Amino acid sequence: NDSFFDVRLEAIQQGNRIKKYAEHELLRKLKSSVENDSESKVRLAALTFLKENFPKDPDLLPLAQKILNQDVSNLCKAKALQILTTIDTSLVFQHIELWSEDQSSTIRIALLLYYAEHGDEKSFARFQSAMNSSFLKGQDRMAAMLHLNTYLTRIKNQKIRLEGLTLLNKFYA
Repeated sequence: NDSFFDVRLEAIQQGNRIKKYAEHELLRKLKSSVENDSESKVRLAALTFLKENFPKDPDLLPLAQKILNQDVSNLCKAKALQILTTIDTSLVFQHIELWSEDQSSTIRIALLLYYAEHGDEKSFARFQSAMNSSFLKGQDRMAAMLHLNTYLTRIKNQKIRLEGLTLLNKFYA
């Protein structure tokens, strides 16, 4: 575990090269990086690599839950929420209420992604609140609009769709 996080990041990015030769060792190192690396960029890269290359690994769920409960990085928590959503959406509800008042734009965007993919008609209020708040800037603003658009394509309620389109138009103006 060297002090140069960019070396560790590059090693993770090159993981596919050794995956077929040393899968067990690669998994062990990635899991260790997720849990123990001091650099959030390395933890995020390792978690992302695990999700993309080992989505059925039985340790992925406990790792994601640990990140959600203990990690200090909002980017890592957002990725863990995304992983949890793909594994078991019922587990996400435990974290949503805890995060609903979080002021981090990273966390708010992660929650909007969850609502876009899994929310019901009641979730529209979350989009209204987010879109009418002042926290959305730059990329976050674009991400929120994308998530609202995704949500509106899933919802059948025409009134909500119309209100959502009005909200989007307001943002584009």
